Amino acid sequence: MARTVALLVPDLMMRSKLSAMVTARGLSPWYARSVEKLDASLGERQDGGSARQVVGVVVDLNAQREYLAKLGAFLQAGSGCRSLGFFSHVTGDVGDEGRDSGCETVIPRSKLESVMPVFLGKICDIGQSDDDGSSGYQSGRE
Repeated sequence: MARTVALLVPDLMMRSKLSAMVTARGLSPWYARSVEKLDASLGERQDGGSARQVVGVVVDLNAQREYLAKLGAFLQAGSGCRSLGFFSHVTGDVGDEGRDSGCETVIPRSKLESVMPVFLGKICDIGQSDDDGSSGYQSGRE
């Protein structure tokens, strides 16, 4: 069963960068076009004969803002997925909404490259400490 990190990231350049990071950790990236598609893929999903297990979700909170309530329902439904949401530092209110929706780690986009390896390490169970400061989001402003 392929361990998959779902990317709710519509920007092609950002999605490509994140996909490379996910692949480098031995996980399978998957672009989920919507929260509904993500919800439908929970657990095992047949896709070309291979099973897929969604173990993590990375969300561009600015791009998914109108779907944050649905995202919150998905995350709180016991999906078992780790979640990371990122937002533009000039829209701190989006960060607050992401935290309220249930994303366990919410960061400004500028911190994504430094926090993503830690996030993926937690998914891979390679001994990353939960006290790494990556989920220390407070105000939504950088």
